[in-house]
Amino acid sequence: MSDLTAAMLWWVIWLAGAAAIWPLALKLCPYGGYGFTFAKVLWPGLLVISFIWLSVPRLVPFRAPYMWLVLIVLAALSWSVRPLRRDALAALKEKWKSLLAFELFFLACFAVGLFMRGQMPGLDTLEKMMNIGFLNSLNRTDFLPAADMWFAGESINYYYGGHIAAAIPLKLTGITPAVAYNLALATLFALTAVLSFQLGSALLQPPLVETANRRLRFLSGTSASLLVTLGSNGHPAIYDPESPLAFIGHALTRRWPDIAGTMERYWFPSSTRFIGYNPSLPDKTIHEFPSYSFLVADLHAHLINLVFVLAFLLFLLNAFARAQKASRDIGVRFAVRSVMTDPLLMVSSVFLSFFQISNYWDFIMYFALLACVLLFLPGNSNQAKFVTVKALPVFFLQALPVLAVFLFVRSPLIAVSLYLVSAFASLAAAAVTRTRLTTAGAAASFVFALSHVWSLPFNLHFEPIGKTIRLTESRTSLYQFLIVWGLMLLLAAISLIACHVTSRSKTSLFLLIAAGFGLVFLLVPELVYVVDIYGGEFKRANTMFKFTYQAFVLLMLVIGAGPALLLSARKKRITAAVTIILSLTFLWFPLRAVPQWFGQISLQHYRGLDGTGPLRVKQSNQIHQFDDRTLSDYFAVIDWLNVHEKGQPALAEAYGPSYTDHALVSAFTGLPTVMGWETHEWLWRTTSDTPEAYRTEILPRQLALDRLYTSGNKEIMDEVIQMYGIAYIVIGPFEQQTFSMSADDPVWAEIGNVAFAEGDVTLIRVH
Repeated sequence: MSDLTAAMLWWVIWLAGAAAIWPLALKLCPYGGYGFTFAKVLWPGLLVISFIWLSVPRLVPFRAPYMWLVLIVLAALSWSVRPLRRDALAALKEKWKSLLAFELFFLACFAVGLFMRGQMPGLDTLEKMMNIGFLNSLNRTDFLPAADMWFAGESINYYYGGHIAAAIPLKLTGITPAVAYNLALATLFALTAVLSFQLGSALLQPPLVETANRRLRFLSGTSASLLVTLGSNGHPAIYDPESPLAFIGHALTRRWPDIAGTMERYWFPSSTRFIGYNPSLPDKTIHEFPSYSFLVADLHAHLINLVFVLAFLLFLLNAFARAQKASRDIGVRFAVRSVMTDPLLMVSSVFLSFFQISNYWDFIMYFALLACVLLFLPGNSNQAKFVTVKALPVFFLQALPVLAVFLFVRSPLIAVSLYLVSAFASLAAAAVTRTRLTTAGAAASFVFALSHVWSLPFNLHFEPIGKTIRLTESRTSLYQFLIVWGLMLLLAAISLIACHVTSRSKTSLFLLIAAGFGLVFLLVPELVYVVDIYGGEFKRANTMFKFTYQAFVLLMLVIGAGPALLLSARKKRITAAVTIILSLTFLWFPLRAVPQWFGQISLQHYRGLDGTGPLRVKQSNQIHQFDDRTLSDYFAVIDWLNVHEKGQPALAEAYGPSYTDHALVSAFTGLPTVMGWETHEWLWRTTSDTPEAYRTEILPRQLALDRLYTSGNKEIMDEVIQMYGIAYIVIGPFEQQTFSMSADDPVWAEIGNVAFAEGDVTLIRVH
């Protein structure tokens, strides 16, 4: 299948999925794109939740025919409701030009994403092998949960819900995973650009604001799209010697070298590894942003979930737009009836359940943001008192049981039961106290419980990686904090002031909440961190990474609206011009990073979308003892397995350090090996039941592989084979280096026969 054919087929599937549920999506998100791009995110999310409930209990296989069946059912439900169908047909008739424009925008961004991936399609750096391994395992599996390709006999113990979403169009189209990986990245790029545009545009759309100005809406949408999709933090504009603002960096590093570090040479990842690295300190952190993620092309949890976060924010913005003044007697009605049928709460619970299985950090962050939205949602402001003396302890009684269950109850089934009991108790408390605080507490408790209901089958087969929270011991210096985020916070503040000055609208409240949580997310890593296996100077790196990633998104949406808001106040045009110029500094990053990473970009350098292509001729620097260091022989074995092995039996190959070429057969076939990337499995297997996972889980498998490859004793080898259900054994350069073993040992003929051999790599099929 050619790249063009694959891309068109992929696009048609996404188009069909969105069309299937568009009437529902239009009802939920009529503002900012008329719901069609929102539907492109919603349909795979709904299928993921559906198959969590259908496939994990082994009721329905995770296969294409059943995916079509579920999609047809969703389409029937969406199009059969007369008001939904009527509104969709009316919108198609009246707004077809706008719908077409958004789809062309999506296609243009999709094409750009494909072209850039075609310049460097290889899947061999950072965590690409992990992500393609997930896709290959999902592509092979008949039922969820999917097998862990690097831990034979166990399912994936990671937040891979986003990978399930990517595997759905993969299975529907039949495109090979190595091509689908790059198609998925281009899709995420396009969805991010379009959704952020729609968010920025909708902020200046009635009824969120009183008057409409199409040019200002376009400016706000364009600014938000550019900043969220392509922007960076403040570091590259100051610390890149070739930046127009480099004189600032030079002055700072000369004046305060001990705290400012150096700027001798700029390499684009430095903007994601500044705090703790320049100058070098025993507190190494990560502060990435979407444009860096798209550039390095890891199909990782935080990047996949980004489009679901943007869709959720668009949905919340539409909730602001639709909000009407409520009755003052809403306490009882809200508690008893409205909560159970409120689309805001029901749809939010679905999004948050997806966040739980896709990127759990986002679940925590956006549940908190949703709770704030429920408290301050326009229309609720006049329903009752904000809080009373009697209501305050009631609110704490609403929150404490949920928090206690979250922290201390390990059984997902028991936890869900207790969440539901707490939710109904909170509803009763809200009916009695009738304050905005307790009403919001009841609604939030209900959403929290329901989100755990939707994700229950996944959680029953998942061991949480860690919930231990500790106080931060090292903190970012004020200097580095301001370098990275100072300008963002300044421009966000200007946007808020501009919005307040021009009109106290629903937009101003939404932006205030977004900016407030953006600031909170920046400050959280300065106060606490979540404990994982990365101790020492890296202990708060992952916490900062996940929180500041979402802070970036929220703040850039706020900043994007600023120039348009200032221009709507005619006396503020100079301030608007200054704001636009300052915002452009965030776009310096792609101008430098793209040529640094890709080199020369042209049609002549287009290498296709097959992510295995460059790897087949790659000279691996991890192969030392062989004249031929290419991976072509391994990929010959991979191709043979992908053609001839349709099941998902286990295999044995060399384990190795993370971020290397080790364990590539399992990654590119989806056939689980006994042990793959050791650091990743150490992280995934470290749970409350296995706090010493390296000693109890990782090392025993490594020792078992050592015995298999080096003992030369058939009985010992058979014991390992039986223990892990090994059907194939790979013998190649990695295995001979790792285990110091010989491929010519006659014992291999007793174990099995040669199924396939190419060059230095032999594949043995166990008898």
